[in-house]
Amino acid sequence: MPRLSEVDRHRALGLLQEGLPISEVSLRMNINRTTIFRLRQRLHETDTVSDRSRSGRPKCTTQRQDRNLVRNHMNNRFLSASASSRQTRGRDNQQVIVIVVVVVVVVVVVVVVVVVVVVVVEVVVVVVVVVVVVVVVVVVVVVVVVVVVVVAAAAATA
Repeated sequence: MPRLSEVDRHRALGLLQEGLPISEVSLRMNINRTTIFRLRQRLHETDTVSDRSRSGRPKCTTQRQDRNLVRNHMNNRFLSASASSRQTRGRDNQQVIVIVVVVVVVVVVVVVVVVVVVVVVEVVVVVVVVVVVVVVVVVVVVVVVVVVVVVAAAAATA
């Protein structure tokens, strides 16, 4: 059964506030009595009659991508769903950007630590720290390169 629109909810509440009983509001609006009763009960409990938020899987496309999907479909109505989905990028690209930003921040922090150690600590410890930092930077660069290659491959197949 379809949900009551916001307008119908307020109309039913208006009739109730005029003093009509639930059964009369139900008959006038052709809505089940239980629905009217629950609507009034929700208003008293939450001070609102708007829909509650619902759980569920988060959307993988933005509103802009949704509009582009509709526009592309209207321009080429015979395009298959799989071909259409290949033209649309999801939010996965945002995750890759976050990973790259985190890697860059880690590299900057490591460089700052090396500079501080060089200034403060003796030469022997500095050599060990520099070797460790170089290894960390190399690993980070390799991870960034792998991420970029994966993103490029995904973009090429789309």
